[in-house]
Amino acid sequence: MAKLLAEFADEGGQEGVWLWALVRAKRVLAAAGVRREPCRDLSLFHAARIVGIYVHPDHRERGYGERLFARILRHAQGRFRRLTARAGSETAAGFLEHHGFVPLDHPCVSHFRLVGKR
Repeated sequence: MAKLLAEFADEGGQEGVWLWALVRAKRVLAAAGVRREPCRDLSLFHAARIVGIYVHPDHRERGYGERLFARILRHAQGRFRRLTARAGSETAAGFLEHHGFVPLDHPCVSHFRLVGKR
């Protein structure tokens, strides 16, 4: 969770940054973040980037990542045409591809997915 929060701290309260968390008994079980696509040539396509979906190790395999991803999709539909992501591992790439993302050979991102019209 600290990694996700650190990534968002760099945004300094800018517009176009969203963060969601699943909390139980004042404890963060999982968190996810999205921001407007920062890569200039991709931002022209009305894209948002998934900054991360993180689930605490003690709470994995309970569908929390799926719930957060569904929330991200609901948020993106109607606001953006594409979602982008930069998979940091084979597990992350597998998660993205399972959810309809296509690998992309681009220096800024590794995957993208169409989400709706804007």
